[in-house]
Amino acid sequence: MGVLLKGIVGETMKTPSFISGALAVTGTALIVIERFRTYGRRTEKDMTFVDAFIVGFGQTVAVLPGISRSGSTLVAALWVGLDRDTAVRYSFLLVIPVILGSSVLAVGEASGAIWSAIGIRPLIVSFIASFVFSWVGIVWLIDFLKRGRLLYFAAYCYVVAFLVFRFVQEISPAA
Repeated sequence: MGVLLKGIVGETMKTPSFISGALAVTGTALIVIERFRTYGRRTEKDMTFVDAFIVGFGQTVAVLPGISRSGSTLVAALWVGLDRDTAVRYSFLLVIPVILGSSVLAVGEASGAIWSAIGIRPLIVSFIASFVFSWVGIVWLIDFLKRGRLLYFAAYCYVVAFLVFRFVQEISPAA
């Protein structure tokens, strides 16, 4: 969907104001799902095609700059009645095709001059370091979200929204 919507997600959606607002929308959705929706008891064994479609649509919404991919899929998974544990795991599993797809596109767009200028060894080292630290971060975040409250994630979204609006707006006042 990111490739299909690339032209629609134009420069007007990449402004600090839009990104800040989208982060606030993510925070609000997390608060709504935490406060006003009872967690379901369904696991991945109970998921239907419709559930997968709705959660996938939540991931598609994250094409908009500032919408958290993990936040939107988590909200969608909880909304369809998945238990918290399943929703968190499923949300983070859905990042795999996104990362693979964007990596394939990025490699395809990179010119030969970039590859030769950087060199293969630094690229391999950076890939391994990124993989290891991403894995550690994801494991920590999954554990945190399983035990913690979504309100903390919502607070983080609001703080980042404020910082983007306040400081990035100062740097680029025309945006």
